Amino acid sequence: MAKYRKKPVIIDADPYQPGMEDGFDIEHPEEQHRADRKPYIKTLEGKMYISPGDYIITGVKGERYPCKPDIFESTYEKAGKDRTWEIENRYKNALHGWLNPFDKAAGSYYNGYLNGVRDTLRALKEENARLRKALEEARQADKVAKKAIDDMGKVINQKGARICELEEQLTAALGEGDKE
Repeated sequence: MAKYRKKPVIIDADPYQPGMEDGFDIEHPEEQHRADRKPYIKTLEGKMYISPGDYIITGVKGERYPCKPDIFESTYEKAGKDRTWEIENRYKNALHGWLNPFDKAAGSYYNGYLNGVRDTLRALKEENARLRKALEEARQADKVAKKAIDDMGKVINQKGARICELEEQLTAALGEGDKE
């Protein structure tokens, strides 16, 4: 069987809160207790019931569907951790401004392309600066850790030297006791 990877698509999602549902079904209509009301949302597949903690996902075409928290957390991560997708989209938008003959909003096609390229370069520079800062912070943390290790080594050497001194004194004291 062939293996496939999910395309990186940005979605909107929020944990379910009252008011996000499209309606309620009542399990026991004869009693109509509030606790018996089951919230649901309308999906492309029909009604789907929502439980507390479920995420409500809005897909790329505006479709909504619920997702259990454990599945959501193993499938999705917050957008923005990796800005690669944003940079790729900016580049695609730059190409779109160049290639789309119906896009008059950008002025000329060439200007639209150049604006998109400039926007992409700006995003790359921002990401580069962020990564350089993170690298510098990691280097500083590494220096602190190395200093702590060096300091600990010095303490261990001092303690080791003191133990050797005490061992020599003890051996000498025990040796003098044997002579008497």
